[in-house]
Amino acid sequence: MALVAHRDVTGGMTRQVMTLLGGALGLLLLSGCSSSSDGEPQPRPSASTPSASAAGRSPGLEEQALEAVSNDTVDDADFIEAGSEDLADGIHARSSLDKGKSYQLAVVCVGRGETQMVVKYAKVEKREMLACDGTVSYLRITDAPDQLTLDVDAAANSTGAAAWRISRVRL
Repeated sequence: MALVAHRDVTGGMTRQVMTLLGGALGLLLLSGCSSSSDGEPQPRPSASTPSASAAGRSPGLEEQALEAVSNDTVDDADFIEAGSEDLADGIHARSSLDKGKSYQLAVVCVGRGETQMVVKYAKVEKREMLACDGTVSYLRITDAPDQLTLDVDAAANSTGAAAWRISRVRL
C-alpha cells in the first residue's frame, strides 16, 4: 500500500480518507460470496488469513515513516510532496520542482536493516546508506532544476517502510 500526498491543505484529512477508503474496500472484498456451479455457496476466506499480496507488507510502518518526515520543522517551508512505500517496493519518485528555487528533501526508513538512497537532480547524484532506525536524513537543494529523482531500495534482509517529503524553502 503506497501512501502519497500532494499539497495537503486539508490538515491531514487526506491520510484519514485514504485509511477509511482502504478499510471499506477490505470489508467489501471480504463480504463477497461466490457460488459453485451447482448453486451452493462456497466458504469465504477468513478475515484473519492474510492474502498472498498482503503477506510481508508493513502499512503501519508506512504511516509511521510518513509521520516522521511530516514532523520536520524547516523555517518558512512550503509542503510540495510526500509519500511512503513498503521497502519491498522501494521508492521511485520523480518530482517536478520550480527551477532555481531552494528545497529540502527529508527521507526516513523505519524497520530493520538498511536502505540505499539515490537522489539525482541536474548533474548531481548523491548516494547515502540509511539505517532503518527512524532517523530522518535531510538534503538541502539550492538552485533546483525542474525535476528531482529519488530512489530508495532496501539492502539485503531489510524490512520495513521508507518515506520522503519535499518542502520548498523561502530564503
